[in-house]
Amino acid sequence: MPEAPSDPDLLRRFLAETEAPCPACGYSLRALATDRCPECSAIIRLAVESPSVRLGAWVLAQVFLAMALGFDTVVLAIVTIAMFIEGPSTPAEWAQALTMFGGFAGLAGASGFMLWRVYRARRGWSRAEDRRRRWWAAGVFVATFIVHAAFGAILTRVL
Repeated sequence: MPEAPSDPDLLRRFLAETEAPCPACGYSLRALATDRCPECSAIIRLAVESPSVRLGAWVLAQVFLAMALGFDTVVLAIVTIAMFIEGPSTPAEWAQALTMFGGFAGLAGASGFMLWRVYRARRGWSRAEDRRRRWWAAGVFVATFIVHAAFGAILTRVL
């Protein structure tokens, strides 16, 4: 889409007569007094668009966490089914099974919580600069990987 000239007076006149939602949060911009959305602070251009709508890094962070949650849930289900089919017979086997169950339940809970937090932080991500968004997404990926790798290393030593 070509860049439209930024004319705040023309934008205010247009929005004085027109009902238009903010492209970032959906808030009604009717009778807007500035070139920022009063709800989410996104910059509004004459074309009634916002550079803050770029959510690629946010979506990528959501995908990383959803993949971790899916993996943790599948392994948790496998451990749970195995415990019911072939229940542990010795105290050492019970300790191993419960360690795996508790560990993957904790990882699934942490992944789910972080998924929810990143989802709720969408407005904060939309206000940030592109470079910062990419760093946040990379940080989510690295943190998720490190936590899961550390848990895997602990499991291999314990079991």
